[in-house]
Parts: sequence; structure tokens; C-alpha cells
Amino acid sequence: MRIIAASLAVLSVLGCRAAQACLDYAPNVVTLRGTLVVRVFPGPPNYEDVRSGDRLEEASLLLLPQPVCANGVPGDSIAPAEHDVLSVHLVPSPSTIPAALRDREVIVTGTLFHSHTGHHRSNLLLNVMSIEAAAGRQQ
Repeated sequence: MRIIAASLAVLSVLGCRAAQACLDYAPNVVTLRGTLVVRVFPGPPNYEDVRSGDRLEEASLLLLPQPVCANGVPGDSIAPAEHDVLSVHLVPSPSTIPAALRDREVIVTGTLFHSHTGHHRSNLLLNVMSIEAAAGRQQ
């Protein structure tokens, strides 16, 4: 009985993942909807703890209501496949995004790339082309 239950659990996870349409990296343009938040992280020199002397860095994150995945680019080590991503780091910096959109549901359009430095706060990042408040109920 336990084997059957475990098998069903695995199949349901695989079924959900298979039903999920993955996003493509740049140059493809994607549009995502979620809640825009600005978080503070420890930055240089060690990216560990501001009490130990690391500089504060702000990052704009899009918190997604459902996980997304990204198709990897074959043969490209800086564009690997990603699964179950619930936050996307938005580029450019928070200072260029209107403060009125913070902590609100937004729709963001841009091109995806994968993290590759200590400044990147999510595995997926989005070069923002446009951002606007989502119509309807705000979170």
C-alpha cells in the first residue's frame, strides 16, 4: 500500500511539472505576473552578514503565485534548466522602478537570464522592458 501511495505521489508531481509550460531565456520575451517586493541583502565583500561589515544591497523581486520553470539552452552552462522557481530578480535596480508599484501585484515583461554573480538574488533574473500595476485586486 505504501508503494502504491508513493508511486501516485511521484506521478502527480511529474504530471504537474509536465503540464507546466517552461519559459525560455533571452532573446525570447516573457511576461510574468506577481507581487513586486524590495528586499535588502548583504553585499560585498563577503555577501554574508551586514553586521560583519558587508554592504547593504537592495533587490527588486517578483514573487510569483505559482512556480515557473525555464528551459535550459543545450550546451550553454550559463543558461541551465530551472524548476519550481517562485521568485525572479528584476533588473534594473529598485531605484528605477516606481515606488508606487512596491508591494503591489504587477505585470512585468522582459527577457530572462540565469544568475551568475553574488549580486543575483534568484536563479532567474528578468531584464525589465515594461512594468505596470496589474488590474483588479491588489495583494
